[in-house]
Amino acid sequence: MGNKVSMPGERRTTRLSIKSLEYMKEKISLSEDADLWMPALSKLRQEADNLIARDCYSVVNKNHIPPSESMHDYFSLSIYKWPDPNTPDGLPYISRDGYINPEVAEYDGPRLALMANAVDTLNITYYLTGEEKYAQKAGDFLRTWFLNPETKMNPNMLYAQYVPGNGGFIEIPRYPNRYVAGKNGKGVYVSFGGIIEGTRLACFIDSIELIRGSTGWSEDDHAHLQQWFREFLQWILESSHGKDEESCYNNHGSWYCVQAAAYAIFCEDFDTAKEILAKKAPGRIDLQFDEEGRLYEELYRAHSIGYVNYGMASFYNLAQMAKSLDIDLWNYENKHGKPLKKAIEWIIPFLYGSKEWTYPLVSDMNCVGFIPLLYMAADGYNEDAYMDAIGRIPGYKADNIFKLLYAVPVN
Repeated sequence: MGNKVSMPGERRTTRLSIKSLEYMKEKISLSEDADLWMPALSKLRQEADNLIARDCYSVVNKNHIPPSESMHDYFSLSIYKWPDPNTPDGLPYISRDGYINPEVAEYDGPRLALMANAVDTLNITYYLTGEEKYAQKAGDFLRTWFLNPETKMNPNMLYAQYVPGNGGFIEIPRYPNRYVAGKNGKGVYVSFGGIIEGTRLACFIDSIELIRGSTGWSEDDHAHLQQWFREFLQWILESSHGKDEESCYNNHGSWYCVQAAAYAIFCEDFDTAKEILAKKAPGRIDLQFDEEGRLYEELYRAHSIGYVNYGMASFYNLAQMAKSLDIDLWNYENKHGKPLKKAIEWIIPFLYGSKEWTYPLVSDMNCVGFIPLLYMAADGYNEDAYMDAIGRIPGYKADNIFKLLYAVPVN
């Protein structure tokens, strides 16, 4: 985990642990300790085989035309916005935090998530098995979404998180909806900080390194994808949408930093990555963590445990990216101590149920999503105690992919 940024031509990952993947790859090749990995690998391979038969996802296949009148522009519905039952036409839409409007399926958001998950699954399966068919299908997904002229997404998220209605919204004063112009006067309102949906891109591009050198993904493909992300990074850094996102006090702000740093590292723009990780990330830590290591802006969301997980993940990803550039965020210290270490120590008792979670929930406590954070913390602080804690998480099944990704002890 937290691999050093490598020279051109070498594998460079930050979210994924090459050390752990190599460890598991050797176990699989030698058929050693099969009871530890076989259930997870069988499930992963089945998912990858199912994806091979699936059509590739594209932004041009959505049900609604963006205001720009270009189907290549990303267009999504704000997930927690619903028709107002008290108005004749349901407009303007109102917020129901924690409850996803099923209308989102008609737009690009779910399709982006499916594409990212598919590429991740195929890339990891290829790396562990060496079977080229998985890399070839991953390449098809990537070229369809990003590179092919007929199907590619334009490198922006101008129309992310559309909110139906023409004003009169009930809004949080700090985060008002934004009006975005379109073609022939067809503008729409979008959520403040709607580009949070780009986090799906920031989280999956790491795995693309796993198929480099395969028959399914050429260096020419990779160079063209890097150019796409250079343009998207420039838009993130310079657009009003990006500036809105950066100004947020909650997970939106920290995930903005993750996006910008991840795209910069992927494009080998290490100066920009260091600017974000060394200069902006520490201020984010000071802003979002309280003296106990809690992300207080997330604690009162409708599904607070999920948002605490999501917020912590943004900072732990920043810390791992920073580590790859010899910047130490894990041990960053302010007047309250080391916030990232205090955060994992604060959350652990809740994960085991030894301490009751008293913050809002809209569904059951599911703490399996904290497993990658425990592994990152084990690596960041060189403490096997956090690795040991993983096995105590309720609901951690034998066929979970994390059994393959987070297996090797840090020491």
